[in-house]
Amino acid sequence: MESIYELPVDDEMRRRGGGRAGAQAPRRAMPAAPRPTRPAPLVRRHAGAAPRCNCPQHGDRLIAWLQAALEQARAGADVETADTEDDTGEELEFFEQPFELETAYAPAAVDRSSATYIRWVQGALNRLQGSGLAVDGISGPMTRSAVRDFQTRQHLAVDGIVGPQTEAALVRAGAGQPPGGAAAPAPTPRRGRRGGRKSPPPSAGDRTFPTSSDGTPLFMQGDPEWGGETMGRDDTIKQSGCAISSMAMAISKIARRIYTPLDVDRWIDAHGGYGGTGGDEIKDWNVIAQIAGLGAERKSDNSLPTINRELDRGRPVVLGVDKTGDDVPDHWIALTRRGSESGQTVYYANDPATGLVIRMLLQGQEIVYDSRNYRSTGDYTIITGG
Repeated sequence: MESIYELPVDDEMRRRGGGRAGAQAPRRAMPAAPRPTRPAPLVRRHAGAAPRCNCPQHGDRLIAWLQAALEQARAGADVETADTEDDTGEELEFFEQPFELETAYAPAAVDRSSATYIRWVQGALNRLQGSGLAVDGISGPMTRSAVRDFQTRQHLAVDGIVGPQTEAALVRAGAGQPPGGAAAPAPTPRRGRRGGRKSPPPSAGDRTFPTSSDGTPLFMQGDPEWGGETMGRDDTIKQSGCAISSMAMAISKIARRIYTPLDVDRWIDAHGGYGGTGGDEIKDWNVIAQIAGLGAERKSDNSLPTINRELDRGRPVVLGVDKTGDDVPDHWIALTRRGSESGQTVYYANDPATGLVIRMLLQGQEIVYDSRNYRSTGDYTIITGG
């Protein structure tokens, strides 16, 4: 399953009700990278000259060009084994994960204009990203806007039209098979440009999970597989399982093995890890990590150096955020990595509320995501061992 890429802050706000219906999704800011000055011979042979730059204004052209190159080269040798200059190699490296399993789904001939197919799309978007569409089989402005939102998240060409690429991405994200669609074969790793092997996405049993770009699995606490499970005595994982879902993501990344929120919930139940008045509060975070033979340390010192050190080592940090303004953590997310854009420190986190990656900004000593009113409280948990 391909990685799910960062959701722009403004796009998340628009999806939740801002902006006019059917408005074009804002362009995702392209990361700074050298302009490809000489396309790899194999790529140039299949797709012609590359666009002149990859700035936000022309970024979609570069994406489309790379899609065409990979699609056309698929029948021949692997694009990434071609002899490339460093700058071209960096461009392909950035786009590598979105296309990594592009051939893993081979759709059968389907009528994508039929009401049955459109109802499948609408239902899938409602389940996967909470679009709130009427499942009426009519491809109206709201449906096209929701498709554009999904395409933006999946780093596809954003046109609001469900073609083979978008359909394949829906299937891989867990939408099930479209009406008349072929079964999707199991994902297989492919060869990288230096001859190594790419690891397949994380999976548990027959299920494969999407990941953020660092390889941390993405779990949504409301996932049908575990969302209805009761934590302790009262609340369900969907209602109050953000902490255990975030811990499950962090532990899975560090242990290199999938532990779903359901696995974690059952482990906590079996080891007396729940407490509080409702019986669904975590008494000992260390108990959770013991499912993978690891440890955990809950801290409340707002130590950015500690958080940064863990992230720079490739170890996710479970971060408490406040949504209501009382400076008490009422939601938990899994920070996965940090970076810098135009001199601004940014953090990326897997949010169990949506099962998507969010981009957060450092404002003073707080890590902030304004679209959902998230502000770090200074509370966090690091995983030890492994």
